[in-house]
Amino acid sequence: MHISATRKEDTFLPDPTRVIARFFYTTDERSTNIVRRVLAMPDHEVDSVLNHVLRGFSKRHRSITTILEAHFNKLTHLFEQLEINPHKINRKRKMLLGSY
Repeated sequence: MHISATRKEDTFLPDPTRVIARFFYTTDERSTNIVRRVLAMPDHEVDSVLNHVLRGFSKRHRSITTILEAHFNKLTHLFEQLEINPHKINRKRKMLLGSY
C-alpha cells in the first residue's frame, strides 16, 4: 500500500508557557538520584528552587501544591528502598521532590 504525503509550510512549535503538571517517572535509578540530590540541598536552595517552580505553575494550576504532594506520594517505594522515613521530610522538600 502506497500513501502519498504533501508537506505544508505550517509548523507546530512547543509553547513553554503551556505545560501540564503530569507525573513523569522514568526509572528507579534516575528517581533515586534526584531524591538524594534534593535531600542534600541546603534549605535556602530548596526555598529558592521551589519558589521558582511555584511562580511558574501557580497561574496555570489552581492547586499546584496538592498536585506536587500527590506526585511525592507516588514515590513511597523509593523511600522504603533508601530506608528514608518520608514523614520526616518537610513539606517544602516534599513539594520540590514532587515537582521533579
